[in-house]
Amino acid sequence: MDIIWLIVFCLIIIWVAITIGLFIRRLLNNMKQRTKSRIELEALQKKELEKRIEILEQQLAERDNKL
Repeated sequence: MDIIWLIVFCLIIIWVAITIGLFIRRLLNNMKQRTKSRIELEALQKKELEKRIEILEQQLAERDNKL
């Protein structure tokens, strides 16, 4: 009977280890995805800022030409 409980205990320990491993794996994947999304967002914001600067420079040049 003791051997059965030992086997059950070992199976529970293995199950807990697998569950923790899967949780850590999922957590790391989420962190990678967030980092990738943040980098993409920063790149998009940079492009939009460059476009906005270009538009403002054009408007400034037009004002200078009018004066």
